[in-house]
Amino acid sequence: PRVFAHGLNDKGFATDEALAALLDRCPADLLDINLYDYDDEGQVSLKTGVRGRLDGAGLLEAIQAGRLWVNMRDIQSVWPELWAAASEDFHRIEAQFPGLKAIKRAGQLILSSPKARVPYHFDAAGVVLFHMRGRKRVFVYPGDEQHLPEKHMELVVAKQTTEEVPYRLGFEADAQTVDLEPG
Repeated sequence: PRVFAHGLNDKGFATDEALAALLDRCPADLLDINLYDYDDEGQVSLKTGVRGRLDGAGLLEAIQAGRLWVNMRDIQSVWPELWAAASEDFHRIEAQFPGLKAIKRAGQLILSSPKARVPYHFDAAGVVLFHMRGRKRVFVYPGDEQHLPEKHMELVVAKQTTEEVPYRLGFEADAQTVDLEPG
């Protein structure tokens, strides 16, 4: 993993007001609300929900108070101003890697509670994360057969299963951690 600075925070995209307004206008079919629970071995169970009658400010308050992980898909359509600003930073980063060219770019905006944890998973496509608020610890695991068996990777790439792949608590000793701050 590589870490670069971005300027999205300086443009007002990470304020409570901006995020609440986005939650208000995000179509329900592009909004995933998740709660992950973990057992003593690190195995995960997922509960999903819908926003119900909560407005954007109420949903943002629930995110800040709990263990929720809210994913807004197709952010390039839902918030084109954010997408344009992120694209500027992405092009700056991309220019540092000759030969790197994104084939397809699509975006998600994830709002997660301070106590939320995302399960061990495999992102089939290259991922660029623009971290905007709070502190985030990212764990990056080796891509070998022990940590990511080829048969599971193929199922994810072929979209035959979700991104979650088998996990063992012992993997933690092999993880590289990256601590992110806003921007």
